[in-house]
Amino acid sequence: GFQYVNEQIHRDIAILANSQHMNLEAQTLISFAESLELSNNYKKISIPWTQPLSKRNRRSLLGYQYCPLCMRANEEARLKISWRFTWSVYCEEHRIPLQSSCNQCGHPYQPQLLEANLRYINHCHHCKANISSYNNELVPLVNEDAYKFQNLANKVCMDGFSYVFGTKVSIKDWFDLMAFYINIVRRGAINPSYMFGKLVKSFGIDIDNIDPPNTGLRLSHLPVHERIDLLGCAIKMDSIDSDEWLERCAELKIKQNSFNWSKQTVVPKSFHIIYKKLPRTHSYRARSFGSAYPKSPDAVMKRWERVKRKNEMKKFYDEARMNYEK
Repeated sequence: GFQYVNEQIHRDIAILANSQHMNLEAQTLISFAESLELSNNYKKISIPWTQPLSKRNRRSLLGYQYCPLCMRANEEARLKISWRFTWSVYCEEHRIPLQSSCNQCGHPYQPQLLEANLRYINHCHHCKANISSYNNELVPLVNEDAYKFQNLANKVCMDGFSYVFGTKVSIKDWFDLMAFYINIVRRGAINPSYMFGKLVKSFGIDIDNIDPPNTGLRLSHLPVHERIDLLGCAIKMDSIDSDEWLERCAELKIKQNSFNWSKQTVVPKSFHIIYKKLPRTHSYRARSFGSAYPKSPDAVMKRWERVKRKNEMKKFYDEARMNYEK
């Protein structure tokens, strides 16, 4: 019954929008969620590889992604569905990095909090400034590798498949593998002289100049500039063939257990062609030290960065509330 009502609502909205029912669904994330085999769970949890959005009248630490040049014309200013994806880091039309905060006050761009008298969504709800202002002289050069990842990810979604190690794989399997590669890069960037750092660098990928995310948050919560570096490295790893993978792992004595870095780690199906050919070590049960066991300095610093991030946003919200009460 619920599914029938939900479909009927979609049809009614399509009629009001003067669009076909299938065209309306193409403007949502429903088909992408289904391609990741999330079934109906996407209605209750955040969809992987998508930017989380705030509900109406709710404040968030994350801003909506947008291209300031696309926001210049009041009547044409709108948020594109493609900007919702985590791999979307550049505007395809203007080839500039997407932004998620106001250029004037630095507050996260949250159109759901805009007042009706501003009329158009190309404004900051906090300082009321137009978010389309952009200094062309400060535009960073396009990271061609990250841009390549963005284009390939879009193509995989369009085609419904991709190829990994010469084998055709589904959308889900390809994105699972890319997430796996990104996690390897993140671990390598934290300690370039350790196993994964050496592995990534053995592929000719420079991670010495990559700053690992200070907050340690998942990819969808990271700012654009941090995602650009990670996506650029991931697409390079995607070009490594199976023979080179096995050769490098043998040189560095990397085994199956090396890729099981936590209880939550799931080795992607597409990576099994490498994983199953690696030597296996006997598993052991890690000793439990209890809550009194101190956390690593890296974990403590990441926690501290998240606290500072939250406090910084709280200042914005407190200021906004005081101005509203006046």
